[in-house]
Amino acid sequence: GRFRVFHKARGDDGKTLAFLYRGDYFGESSLLTGQSHSADVEARSDGLLLKLEKEDFLKTLAEIPALSIHLSRTLGHRLTKIEGGRRKQEVKVAALFSNLPPVESFQFFLDLATNLVRETKTRVVFVDFATPSEAGYPLDFESYVRRPLSLAKADPSKESELKPFLVDCPAGFQYLAVEGGRGEGLEQKLSVLITFLTYRFDFILIRIGKKLSDFSQRALKQSDLVYLYLNPESSILAQSESLIRELEQNFGFTKNEIK
Repeated sequence: GRFRVFHKARGDDGKTLAFLYRGDYFGESSLLTGQSHSADVEARSDGLLLKLEKEDFLKTLAEIPALSIHLSRTLGHRLTKIEGGRRKQEVKVAALFSNLPPVESFQFFLDLATNLVRETKTRVVFVDFATPSEAGYPLDFESYVRRPLSLAKADPSKESELKPFLVDCPAGFQYLAVEGGRGEGLEQKLSVLITFLTYRFDFILIRIGKKLSDFSQRALKQSDLVYLYLNPESSILAQSESLIRELEQNFGFTKNEIK
């Protein structure tokens, strides 16, 4: 799963300090120092959490002395990153939404993925959950489009089933079209897919459809951040404000997580 570590002061939405993934841990500083927790942790996706009591923790340190050295180094590294302002990237999964015409919005998100690769030199995947009618592929991109991955039929935990659907784009990122379909266990499969991708890419950009269908809502729940590319006309602003309120109230995004 994915977990957000944040510090919340009175009157703000909480400052994100880091994101934790499979194999990471938290709370060791309190056990080592005896002080109260300095930050809060919340789950941002389905996950498995293992709890270690203090007595068992200290017993484990006594049995494996090298572990205390590792924990001390990790604690020091985290403090350096936070105090020095040099944190590991905070966002790995970002949802992309637009109410503009499909061609215009798709080109904007392509440019976003391209610039992300250029500026960060990291591995980026553009996951497209938009329906065919909302696709809006530019002519120079249509040759890269393959049939979408069907979550209802595929096992997203197997790389052999995902690889045929991943498209290498000239700009340096990969593109993956996904269709939800219907059936039991779809939300769990989506969670498995996103978790699987987090171990192979540094950034996951998810384009969701104009209509917040059940599948789009599931995708939003798996995201750490939302990018909105909206029509600035005054007649549309009321709808945009309503969407932002919905993201805050129904999906738990803070103002800092909506761009």
